[in-house]
Amino acid sequence: MQSWAIAFAETTYPTQLAALSELPANGFMWLHLVREEFENYLPLVAQLTKHPIHSQHCRDAENNEHPTFFDVGDGYEIIVWRGIAWSEVQEAALGHMAIGGTSVATLLYPKLLITVSDTGDPNIARLHEAVLANKLHDVNAPEELLYWFGHMFIEQFLQLKPALGLVMNRWQQTLLAQYHDSYNWHHFLQFKNTIDQLHGWAEDIEDALQDWRQYNRITKQTLLSINVNDLEDHIQRAIKGTEKVNSSLETLIQLHFSAVSHRNNEILRVLAIFSAIFMPLTLITGIFGMNFENMGFLHNNHGYHSTLIAMSVIAICLLFVFRYKKWL
Repeated sequence: MQSWAIAFAETTYPTQLAALSELPANGFMWLHLVREEFENYLPLVAQLTKHPIHSQHCRDAENNEHPTFFDVGDGYEIIVWRGIAWSEVQEAALGHMAIGGTSVATLLYPKLLITVSDTGDPNIARLHEAVLANKLHDVNAPEELLYWFGHMFIEQFLQLKPALGLVMNRWQQTLLAQYHDSYNWHHFLQFKNTIDQLHGWAEDIEDALQDWRQYNRITKQTLLSINVNDLEDHIQRAIKGTEKVNSSLETLIQLHFSAVSHRNNEILRVLAIFSAIFMPLTLITGIFGMNFENMGFLHNNHGYHSTLIAMSVIAICLLFVFRYKKWL
């Protein structure tokens, strides 16, 4: 999907970029530019808005790995969103792979919203589909369209919650299994890094929304403030969700090593008990293994059998004592 424009006036309709010379008299326009073509349309943006995009903001928009941030230019506001590339999360074996990231730059003018992304960005595609299906028929300003984009973008974090819960359950069953020969710590750490990555993206979005709110506290209408409140509520839920998973992972690691330590202690306890049983038997064999000429009982006809019986009785008595003490 290459660059295109949609006009929001009396009716919503796509328009050809080549024929675009001015913004609609009523309503506003959504102009989407792919990164590969962004620089080619900068003169058109300057012609439409009379406010060219600052060169630094142009570089930010062209960077597909730029972190989330908010800034203000001459006659416009810019928010770069960095988050989930949802198309790369299908069948999310999140314990085995990292979540793909994507960055979308949004530039907000009084009568124009510009989005800049990679070709076929799933976030833009979903918003574009909703607009063409007339699912956003109440959108009357570029700020409201930007709100819906932010809503769809942030909602992905919350949609990951069931998948994260399933992966957490799998790791709990794996790491707390009583008998398990090996653990793929590489996959576990990859999953933990994925959670940290999601948490970082969500916190960056929260900071950008707070900056946007602070800038627009007086200059924009109450509706925008309500919309930003909603976005902040969603991203805070996402942050709390990732923090909860991260905390659960830390607890799971501690429980795992506690369980391993407990099993090792059980093994050592059994070995120690058997060592205690064989200690008096070893003492007896050591005594009769001395090479002295005159040793009582050594040449007795029943000495061998009597010694074996005595050693067996000692071992059995010790076993009963350990069982009585519940050490075995």
